[in-house]
Amino acid sequence: MITTSRLLPGGRNDPRLKTSRINRLARFLRTESPRFRDAVSKRQEAWRRIVTPDPVALFRFSAITFNPHRIHYDRAYAMEVEGYPGLVVHGPFTQACLIDFVRDSNPGRSMRTFAMRAKAPLFEGKPFDLVGRPTEAGRACEVWAVTPGGTVAMQASATLA
Repeated sequence: MITTSRLLPGGRNDPRLKTSRINRLARFLRTESPRFRDAVSKRQEAWRRIVTPDPVALFRFSAITFNPHRIHYDRAYAMEVEGYPGLVVHGPFTQACLIDFVRDSNPGRSMRTFAMRAKAPLFEGKPFDLVGRPTEAGRACEVWAVTPGGTVAMQASATLA
């Protein structure tokens, strides 16, 4: 949520000081890219896991990462002030889920590199899928965190030793 003020003639105490709130996220949430939905649904996933983030996990993650932003642990603030539909899942929380997913899906192998890109928000209480597959050569893998609506929330690749 962004608050903007425009000062009209008469100065700061003028009752004509116009304040408006703009919810930049609302536009983003209304647009789910079918391109991402199609990209994930057409792939041959070798692995799948469902994650349902809850308020306790998000609060603990905020604490352990020293992240004081209230959108991750104060539902009333996240919804009423910021305009989100619930608590926002941390990007690094999703990244940690994907790293664990790669590790668990490739037993006995270590990860050499991990690169990710966040693309869409995830919210508390809404299960999201982790899906992945090895690359053709088997030396790497591709993984995605997918929103309940089918949009890619985060995509990543890892090289394996």
